[in-house]
Amino acid sequence: MSTIIDQRKSMGGRSVPNRDRFARREETIFRDAVREGIGKKDMTQAGDEQSRRVKVTAKSMQEPSFRHSGKGIFERVLPGNKQFNPGDRVPINKDGSGSGGGKQGSLEGDEGGIELEMSEEKYFDILFERCGLPNLIKRRLTGSEEVTQVRAGIVKEGPYPRMNIVRSFNQARVRRKAMMGTWQRKLEALEKERSELEAELAVQSCSLVDDPRQKRLREIERHITTFRGKIDHIRLDPMDLRFRGIIEVPKPVTNAVVFAIRDSSVSMGDKEMEISYLFILLLYRFLKHTKKYSRVVIRFIEHTTEAFEVSQEEFFKTRRTGGTNISSAYEKMLEIVRNEYPIADWNIYGAQCSDGDNALEDMDDAMMLLEDIILPIVQYFAYAEINSRPEAPSVLWRTMKPVADRHEHLAMRNIADTEEIYPVFRDLFEEKGVRR
Repeated sequence: MSTIIDQRKSMGGRSVPNRDRFARREETIFRDAVREGIGKKDMTQAGDEQSRRVKVTAKSMQEPSFRHSGKGIFERVLPGNKQFNPGDRVPINKDGSGSGGGKQGSLEGDEGGIELEMSEEKYFDILFERCGLPNLIKRRLTGSEEVTQVRAGIVKEGPYPRMNIVRSFNQARVRRKAMMGTWQRKLEALEKERSELEAELAVQSCSLVDDPRQKRLREIERHITTFRGKIDHIRLDPMDLRFRGIIEVPKPVTNAVVFAIRDSSVSMGDKEMEISYLFILLLYRFLKHTKKYSRVVIRFIEHTTEAFEVSQEEFFKTRRTGGTNISSAYEKMLEIVRNEYPIADWNIYGAQCSDGDNALEDMDDAMMLLEDIILPIVQYFAYAEINSRPEAPSVLWRTMKPVADRHEHLAMRNIADTEEIYPVFRDLFEEKGVRR
């Protein structure tokens, strides 16, 4: 048997398996590093090579170990001893210093440690841990959906790992029972023939090895042994084998569409645009890097007094000017839903970023669209207002707040600065519903 030893060099002299085992054990260190780093670094760099590197100090790598207490009477054999015998007393320097040649230790100490790099998948798993789309319940079957394997009874052919041992032995037992009569009759006939031959040979006192009767007697013994084995023991024949059947059936898939809505009017300053950009970017990465939401569709809507559906590239790169009519964005969202996403089959979500500015003459129309048409058809709607003075809420916030009080799947949060983007995102998209 060959033994393969991995002698590849790794950072800090520690082996790769040790690093992997340590990474699994120190999950908390990774989690804290990811969530602290997302607030300190540019969010656009989240998931890059630098953000996935975590420095782990030597102190955190300490493991419990067993040691002798040092109490009691015991003997030690020390190397290099040329002048002491058992029972001699070792003199101690009065100044307390030793004779070693080592350097004096530092009071602060050197933390040392190693630097570990997470995979991109691991990084986003930690970043979006316990985040989810609430009320994701609608499922449907279509011709192009994924398939899943399900059990489908017992079949006669299949791979040995799926062999049903109980059913195979039951089949062999049934076959043995059906053949028992035939085997028993053959066994009785052979035993009768053996008795007659033995009696005939005994009378004639014939013991020649090459006597045909002796040869026949040996054949009879072999046949008797075979038939008794068939009768006394269950033997699996290839025709007895039975396997667990597996078939592929269409898998119901959860269909969801998320509408990312952003105010791009002139009232949105550079700071507000940056925060809205980063918030939607975080939502986009959450949906794209989380496996269970890989099939979620994202539609991007920008609005001033008029709403535009834009591509992902345009949404994150362009900027518009003009006044603000939020109702235009709501109308655009409803238009896309009516044309492309049947309410019975799709889970519909909305995520809106705004500075809270809106034309007063548009406020009633916007709230009517939101409360009477949009909220009844969506699973969840999140509104993030970018306001550096949360103690002075905008007119839109004050108008929308009563609507949110009447509908629990409308959540409102305020973002005052870039450091609050990630905490607010986690607050809005908790996995277990909405936290009021």
